Amino acid sequence: MKPMKKFALIPLLTICTIILTFYSCKKDEDTITPVVEETTPTTNTPNSSTSNLSDIFNQNITDNTQSFTVDASTWSSFTGSKGTYAYIPANSFKDNSGNIVSGNISIELIEIQTKADMIWMNKTTTSNGQLFVSGGELSIKAFQNGQQLTLSQNGYVSIQMPTNNPTNMSLFSGTEDATGNVNWDTTSTPAAVDSSGSFVFTIYNGTLGSDSLGWINCDYFFGQVNLTTLNITVPTFHNNTNTNTFLFFHNIYSVAGTVWDGNVPHFRSYTNSVPIGQQITIVSISEINGQLYSSFTPITLTANHTEAITYSTTTSAALQSDLNNL
Repeated sequence: MKPMKKFALIPLLTICTIILTFYSCKKDEDTITPVVEETTPTTNTPNSSTSNLSDIFNQNITDNTQSFTVDASTWSSFTGSKGTYAYIPANSFKDNSGNIVSGNISIELIEIQTKADMIWMNKTTTSNGQLFVSGGELSIKAFQNGQQLTLSQNGYVSIQMPTNNPTNMSLFSGTEDATGNVNWDTTSTPAAVDSSGSFVFTIYNGTLGSDSLGWINCDYFFGQVNLTTLNITVPTFHNNTNTNTFLFFHNIYSVAGTVWDGNVPHFRSYTNSVPIGQQITIVSISEINGQLYSSFTPITLTANHTEAITYSTTTSAALQSDLNNL
């Protein structure tokens, strides 16, 4: 009888071992952390507001800045890549101490002659929200040893500037804010159009209210007729920290900026500043987490217009091409 009891214990131990092993495996399975599949945000809802959009516009400015070396003690001239011609007589510049400058100086020139370039370099055509009709913009500055120079008492710069809108206009000086947005002063001086269809004007000390050179716009006010406000709603995550929105006018030579209304939230034109009936394209540019986005929405302005826009991913080259094709 003793051998029979010994053999009876073997199956019992085997069964217990199997049960314990199964329970142990089952417990391990229950404690495994499930894998959560990551979802990629859609192009209309990027998942962060980190942006370098201002750096992109600043780089566009840098890429379009031309530099000329001239002798400040004698007359000199130069011609920009887009045809702007400048003549500078001798002794036209002074330093910060008021001394007349001699020797080599550097002249920096930026030419903006198309509405696409106005957007590309973030230089719109409005003055305190009022719409300008433009004939072109330029920036001219003088430097020596890293110091920006100003015009001397008898100094001046004569300019012949090609234009795509050869209408008698006036000169307005521009002031940039910290993000590169420019507002054009209301103080102006006339600019004539010569036989070649170019603007001709001379900048003296005090012509534009100071002895400094900088941004200059040839334009005139559009006028206060049948104006309204345009409201532009944008998807989540697009706001004034990562997005600039422009109004490209097809039938007048104007590009207006917009302001961000965080209470709504949305972009909008300046209050009662855009003309009803005009055909425009809303151009919006975003840079979020290193990805560039754009939106091109053609509309005809109506009273109290509200328009919702969406975005697509783009590249710098594709964006510039799209702007040039407007």
